[in-house]
Amino acid sequence: MLHEAGGRPIGNPVRYAVPEPTDPDLFQFDVRMFTIGWVNVLEDSELAFLCMVADLQARNGSSDPVPVFGEERVGYYGLGTDGYQAHQLLERAGLLTVRRAAVRRTDGTFQAHRQGLADIVGAPHSFGIVRDGFGQLALPTVVSALLQLRTSGTRD
Repeated sequence: MLHEAGGRPIGNPVRYAVPEPTDPDLFQFDVRMFTIGWVNVLEDSELAFLCMVADLQARNGSSDPVPVFGEERVGYYGLGTDGYQAHQLLERAGLLTVRRAAVRRTDGTFQAHRQGLADIVGAPHSFGIVRDGFGQLALPTVVSALLQLRTSGTRD
């Protein structure tokens, strides 16, 4: 197996090496994400959101909730508005904690009227992966979370 960076224009191909736990910016998921079926019942945007939060927490060096700024979410991780809304289901499913910023609504938009982008003041929501969240059975948990979202009217 060769390194995932692909071929090199000069020199021999680089062989793949399993990352070490001490490698910088390495993030891990609970193996139950795969063995209990989470990877099969979550949408791509929800999996991408979890990967983004796991990466940000690894870069932060702790499991504390991390702020997710729009520029970084869109520019670095490629998650637009639909991808951002994934946090609603992930929170209700018990996979994600959300620390809401006081100046924002539950969907992340600003409460106050503003004249332009320069008027935006306030922190974004912060997110953290729940350590034991993947221990729940995936399908019934997601069905229950979807029903909660349906009755609360926060997801279409």
